Amino acid sequence: MFDAKIIFLFLVFSSLSVGVAKGGRCKSPQSIEVGTRGVVSCQFTDGFTSIHWYNSSDYISDLPVVSYENTKKSGEGFESGEFDIQEDGSLVINRVAIKHETTFSVLQFKAGEQVPNIYQINIQTKITPQEICPVINRCGCIEDVCYNPGIVSNIELICKVERSRPPVVLTWKLRTSEEDIELESVSSNDSDSVTTSTAVGISYGGHNLSYVTMLVCDANDQLNLLTKSQSLIIMRNRGKPVSTEPINLTLKKSTDMKLYCSGASIVVWEKKLNDGSIKTLIVSYATRNFTKIYDNDYSFGQDNSLLLYNIDIHHEGLYSCVFGNHNTDEVKIFNVSVYVDPVPSYLVIDGCDHTKYCTLDAQLQEGSLTCSVSGIRPAVELEWRPFHTKSLEIMTLSNQQSKITTESGTSTVVHTTKYIIKKATDERLTLECRVVGENAGLFPLSTKIDLLLPNTIPTGRGQHTTLFPRTEQTNPQPIIIAVIAFVIIVMIILGLTIFFKRCCSKTTHHSDIYEKVPMIPQEPEHKSIFIKQLKQTYGEFYRTVQPIPYLMDRKYAINELFVEVGTECLINDDKTQRDKRWVSLGPHQNIFIDQRVKSRRRIIEAEPGYGKTTLVMQLAYEWCVGLAGPATSNILIVVKLRQLQGVSSIYDAIRRFLLPRESQLKIETIKDILAKEPSVLLILDAFDEYPDYESLTQTDILAILQKQMFPNFDVILTTRSAYLPRHFAPQTKRIRLTGFDSYAQDEYLKKAVTKDDENAADKIKEWLQDNPVLGDLCQVPLFFVLYAHLSLENDNLKDCSSVTVFFRYMVTCFHSHLTRKVYDENVKPLHSFEENHTKLKQVAFEALSKTPRSNSPGQKPEERASEILEDFDLSKFQYMYRFACGLSPTAAIHIIRYVQGAEGSDKFATLCILEQKGALIIPSLILHEAFSSVDTVRAEIILKSGLRLSTQNTFKELWIEQNGARITEQILTDVFLYILKCERLSSISFSYCLLPLHLNKTSVLSKLQEKNIEVLWYPSVVWYQLNIQSGHWQHKIGYNDLTEEEYNKEILMFGEMKNQIPLQAGSREEAIVALSNPQAHRSQSLRFICNVNDCELSVVNNSVTGRHTLILE
Repeated sequence: MFDAKIIFLFLVFSSLSVGVAKGGRCKSPQSIEVGTRGVVSCQFTDGFTSIHWYNSSDYISDLPVVSYENTKKSGEGFESGEFDIQEDGSLVINRVAIKHETTFSVLQFKAGEQVPNIYQINIQTKITPQEICPVINRCGCIEDVCYNPGIVSNIELICKVERSRPPVVLTWKLRTSEEDIELESVSSNDSDSVTTSTAVGISYGGHNLSYVTMLVCDANDQLNLLTKSQSLIIMRNRGKPVSTEPINLTLKKSTDMKLYCSGASIVVWEKKLNDGSIKTLIVSYATRNFTKIYDNDYSFGQDNSLLLYNIDIHHEGLYSCVFGNHNTDEVKIFNVSVYVDPVPSYLVIDGCDHTKYCTLDAQLQEGSLTCSVSGIRPAVELEWRPFHTKSLEIMTLSNQQSKITTESGTSTVVHTTKYIIKKATDERLTLECRVVGENAGLFPLSTKIDLLLPNTIPTGRGQHTTLFPRTEQTNPQPIIIAVIAFVIIVMIILGLTIFFKRCCSKTTHHSDIYEKVPMIPQEPEHKSIFIKQLKQTYGEFYRTVQPIPYLMDRKYAINELFVEVGTECLINDDKTQRDKRWVSLGPHQNIFIDQRVKSRRRIIEAEPGYGKTTLVMQLAYEWCVGLAGPATSNILIVVKLRQLQGVSSIYDAIRRFLLPRESQLKIETIKDILAKEPSVLLILDAFDEYPDYESLTQTDILAILQKQMFPNFDVILTTRSAYLPRHFAPQTKRIRLTGFDSYAQDEYLKKAVTKDDENAADKIKEWLQDNPVLGDLCQVPLFFVLYAHLSLENDNLKDCSSVTVFFRYMVTCFHSHLTRKVYDENVKPLHSFEENHTKLKQVAFEALSKTPRSNSPGQKPEERASEILEDFDLSKFQYMYRFACGLSPTAAIHIIRYVQGAEGSDKFATLCILEQKGALIIPSLILHEAFSSVDTVRAEIILKSGLRLSTQNTFKELWIEQNGARITEQILTDVFLYILKCERLSSISFSYCLLPLHLNKTSVLSKLQEKNIEVLWYPSVVWYQLNIQSGHWQHKIGYNDLTEEEYNKEILMFGEMKNQIPLQAGSREEAIVALSNPQAHRSQSLRFICNVNDCELSVVNNSVTGRHTLILE
């Protein structure tokens, strides 16, 4: 078949050729599926004249099974139909069988060359199992994560892959935040002549395990037989005792419930049923974006919260949130109670009409009174009592009894008391039926009646003696005189009645004018008028909110804008009971129901712009519309303390600033209403703006804070953290607002800015990510609100790259906001402060420098720049320098030159440079011994210092240097998920750390390939590139796969390197420069570098020697 000369040369050079060509353009080994049409691929990119395939390694003695020469195919295998050959020279096996698991050889002849290239390819046949993943008993492959709802003792877990070829090696692993730890297990194999079934089992459980644990059944699937190489199961351990105290939460029927849980990768929501069993509601695993809802009444919030709309009675009970981050876990318990308002909504007195004030005639000696409430939940305690203590001298109440009947979850309470009259009197007695006990705060109900006593006193059983004197014999004369007197009195009354009817014939007739009983004061009427006028004032307060103060045409109701900000409360440390610490409080409703802040006096503190006044407006809205929280108080008083200049009386402040000018209510009436009202919530807003705080005169406000006045009122004070009152009641609870997180930002955008326009919302969030300066600033709610509303209209604000540009707009807004504030009544006009702005600038500058300034004759201002700047410490006046550079390019030249010359001021020079206009390119992000983990839910890299780096759209390269660290495949996947969200990033590098030998093919790798992202690994001296298509590391030069032998050598070098000091002191910058390949980036201007404590922005300036760094702590 071959020319003799060719065969001779072939025999002479074959041994050499094989050694050179083996494994070159033909990848070995290759796997093909049994029973399918398989292709043994080779890339003959340099062309060929003929190709000859052998189904053995003995290409000298055997004949080729198929040949391809001059576009003609031949060979025994081709003629039998077993083999074929493609135009590119690759071998085709028309139906793969077990016998094809052998070594194939191929000879490539090229034009002008007599010696062929010889390649040998090891073929491995494979059979894909029926299931697409390792199957855990009790689980399947349909869901990404399996959940075991509860283990108390050890449980047997078995993971299987059945009928595969080759066998798949399985291992059980415990997932932690750092790595997957292999667990001790028992393996078994069951083989036939073709396939093997593999199983691995563990005994797992126990008292000391975490509340929730993530176990991984990992398949070493080198041939990609499985679609998913890992199966995950969340184990819920109920054997570990829970010591967490439940948070009591009471909600009104038909309202919405939202229970907050801390951010974690694993979250399980459960409910304890009446029979003591536990029902799983929701399971979530954020790393895999997996959420399963077991009860459709509930839904899962983005912030891991449990949501329930239109809560009903059967929903109450104990809810628990079990959450963990692989290494740590906790349980948070909520005791949810549902209350139902009574129908009717007042206490019913037997014999009374609720539309009128009730007066009852008392029986002669003793009697009974009955008070009831219907359709209420939970059942309440009722009590009859004399409203005035002096009434106890006249009568006594005894034998108070309640009868409670329950139907359909609500109760009817009927309360009866007996009364005994001690002596006769012409006065009426006022009695009150009221709710007492633990639910009195939930239902502050009370009803008053008047009891008219008979003009008799008891003398004995069945006998009564009148109050008139008695004699031994009956004398008719006094009786006659009494009758005559009575007739005369009746005639006088009739005459007066006729007279008044004629005089008042044009007025409306009221029959109750002529009742024998004199009219009582109309206290209920005054109270209802007072509450109505308060609600009118608050309505104007919360219906006209302006997010952007100087855009007067944009006004919203507070409920259209309000979103939850972070809240914390100050509690005693559990260990020392002396030290105090801030802990999460949850939604603002917890201010009224959380036992940790239960008190008559509370302080809500926060920095400016964090939403103190917004929260006050929301509370006013909730009180007006009857929502839970403030609505539990009958009366709400909201006082703006900035209005109280010269106003020392709280009653005067209420009358002047909360009631309309035409109100008929007097200060004495207000005093009387508040004195008799048992449930009042008083909110004192903005103590930091209270003008009379330093006044020598004692005011009601200061007395209230010290509980010397209104001790039974619930009082909330808002203020800046730096302006706490010097003196306040000892039991005052402190609450702090912490600002917007990403979830609150998203919610605000949806409610107030973009509505249903998701594209607009995504744009605003992308702009924030593109401006790292704004990312931190916009955690302040005021800044975010201003930015969100203005960014869609103002390109300058949207594209700002420095704090100077941002604050230029902010100052404009603040100035307008301040101007608007002074329109409040009794506040000094602002123009008195701004009449001479030039003089104000000079005063401000001299106050900063502590000395007056004037130029010497003939001396230019720029000549004295250095002399002037010496008076301003860089560390104290950082923003003055930065704003000056951002506002004036001319000033920036002198300032930067001065700052660069100052010792140890490289950081500040960078800050000043960054304030100048113009885009700065930052191509590289280097994490030097700083990387900790990735929060895949928020798409943020978490550094060891706790600093978080959100996704960036300016970096082109990410470099992670972790000396002596092992990085697992899961951590790599998390990093890949992060970089996929960085639009411009095209390269990711890992150095001085140990990575897995190969990565399982996943959708994440496919996305990396789509975006053409390069993945590099520098374990020591040699560096490798990831073949994203196969998941194997390849030598950067030659593109040969990293072998297991070479990988073991890297492990040995890794162990030696781990025991060495990674960098000598003072060499950190040189090491970073060496890693960053300065020759490749010589044209770039900036590099972003993070180590364990901070991040640095390295600036290269051709006109200035040295490096300048920006520290972001």
